[in-house]
Amino acid sequence: MSNVFAIIRIRGSMETQRTVEKALVQLHLTRKNHCVFITNTPSHKGILQKGKDFLTWGEVSAPVVLQLLQKRGRVAGDRPVSDEYVEKNSPFKTLNELADALAQGTATMKTVKGLRPMLRLSPPLKGFKASVKRPYPKGVLGYRGADIEKLLARMM
Repeated sequence: MSNVFAIIRIRGSMETQRTVEKALVQLHLTRKNHCVFITNTPSHKGILQKGKDFLTWGEVSAPVVLQLLQKRGRVAGDRPVSDEYVEKNSPFKTLNELADALAQGTATMKTVKGLRPMLRLSPPLKGFKASVKRPYPKGVLGYRGADIEKLLARMM
């Protein structure tokens, strides 16, 4: 089991309680289809439970993290992240090393200076397969385990 969750905001901010919106802002999930990586800790689980009606999350592997960084990772000036940028602005030599460290939970997006803390994704290809107001598996929201990788592949 992975030590890191990929979290995607599914629903917008209309009629959101102030405390829930504050928790989502702390996670850098300010808009729909934004994605972040967090470690599996009790404090993060509390934030996930607070935002469970707006988020979906699950464990993510290193190859998926690498794909996300290559396709959707951005640095200052809205430029794609590259191996040269990672080597220059972090202790890692390549993007692959950074993806491995992110997937193991030993690094965060803040480790690379200038890297955006969240990834902007597209809406899923062919839409959501179920209701965006019900919990997974009958809906889209909440914990979905390794199935998050299928959703991320459709959103890249």
